Amino acid sequence: MNRDPGGRPPCRIPRARCERYIAEGLTLAQMAAREGWSVSTVQKHLLALGLRMPSRARVRVEDLLSIMAGDETVRDVCERLGVTRAAVHQRAHRHGLDLGVRRGRPCTRQLTFFFREAA
Repeated sequence: MNRDPGGRPPCRIPRARCERYIAEGLTLAQMAAREGWSVSTVQKHLLALGLRMPSRARVRVEDLLSIMAGDETVRDVCERLGVTRAAVHQRAHRHGLDLGVRRGRPCTRQLTFFFREAA
């Protein structure tokens, strides 16, 4: 088997085909099904070719900012984009934004306060 100068085996998926798959918007799982390989193998080949999959995030920063400004609620954004509340909160967390109190937080704060007072 021929190896590249870095010592790695060559990529077996042609660059043009990989670029076409990415342009079509296929996921790694769909590419793997077409090529007959595992998802991790296809991902390794894309990385070896220097190609990256585009972000498939549905929740944009503009959506988060509309929540922060009070124009929309988290529930409105979820219904409009077809995502879960967790997806919206995770995206906000990645951007360093806090959208408000989530379930469970006030209870844990109250419990820690209670146990501090008892000690």
